[in-house]
Amino acid sequence: MIFKYKKDACRVFTMKDMKFNVYIKDKYTISYFKIGEEKRVCGKEIKEYIKD
Repeated sequence: MIFKYKKDACRVFTMKDMKFNVYIKDKYTISYFKIGEEKRVCGKEIKEYIKD
């Protein structure tokens, strides 16, 4: 899933309602994002994906 924003800013993502863990890539890092977790991500484009 790709999230695109007009403003290059930081925001908080939450995984409270998700059913599986994903990787999340922002402007600076790629990190593992677990169910129930909250993370601060930055950038105009945020990508969530499952790694095989």
